[in-house]
Amino acid sequence: MRLLAAGDATVAAAAADPGPWRKLRAYRDPHRGAVCALTAAGLDIAAQQQLRVANVTDDGAGVHTGGRFVQVHRDAAVYLRAAAAKAPATTSRC
Repeated sequence: MRLLAAGDATVAAAAADPGPWRKLRAYRDPHRGAVCALTAAGLDIAAQQQLRVANVTDDGAGVHTGGRFVQVHRDAAVYLRAAAAKAPATTSRC
């Protein structure tokens, strides 16, 4: 997943396999999985840093940002939901 976070397109394409998403559940912090999911969906790190909890859909299927909807792999939605739920109320950031 480290390569995925770096934005390697080949690795992102391989992330369509549900296996890596299940393995990310070993991490206590859901932000790792959320960053990987958003990067695999084509959202760069700079755009991710601008996201707010309100950008995340209720079901975690993706985020609304920059006038578009960015959908994540269905097995990665759990990380967006968890990251949004865990975000501090003072910042409202994922």
